[in-house]
Amino acid sequence: MRRNISTGSEFEKRAGYSRAVVVGDMIFVAGTTGYNYDAMTISEDPAEQARQTFRNIEWALKQAGASLKDVVRATYYVKDMADWPAVREVAMVEFADILPAATAVQAPLASPTMKIEIECTAVKAPAKLPLAAPARAKAKAKKPAARRAKAKAAPDKPRRKAAVKAKPAKAKPAKAKPAKAKPAKKAAKKAGPARKGRR
Repeated sequence: MRRNISTGSEFEKRAGYSRAVVVGDMIFVAGTTGYNYDAMTISEDPAEQARQTFRNIEWALKQAGASLKDVVRATYYVKDMADWPAVREVAMVEFADILPAATAVQAPLASPTMKIEIECTAVKAPAKLPLAAPARAKAKAKKPAARRAKAKAAPDKPRRKAAVKAKPAKAKPAKAKPAKAKPAKKAAKKAGPARKGRR
């Protein structure tokens, strides 16, 4: 699936190109300069041109649902290498935490007023990734619950067995009582004749 993104500038119409082209998750941003397309003006300061260039690139990326954070490659075309230190300082601020693969080239540009041109490639992060985390969390939450249910059910079985074994143990002392009474009767019989002998 391809989608073209345009600023509507005369440069794009005359040269027959798009500011950016989106193909799947990839975004290809054309070489972009420091023109302010609202006023159609450009600063003479290379650093300001670089800042405006990044603003133009960020606008194109936003139309594609991305941002500078998604940039994976950048190519800098500088007309005069004496302007490169100023351009580099701006790039260090814009890409401080992004750090894309980059190349700087000295080359003549399409207009004498242009001092810097930047070309970028970006890759959008899949939108489905953040949705996978809650699903995994729910699956993990179900496992402990199932384990707890098994743990609660497991102790019931030993308790029932112990209760069954305890019943015969209580019945044994009842049989022992008649055995103790028998010696008492025998002693009474022996004592009887002894008393008759004394009389």
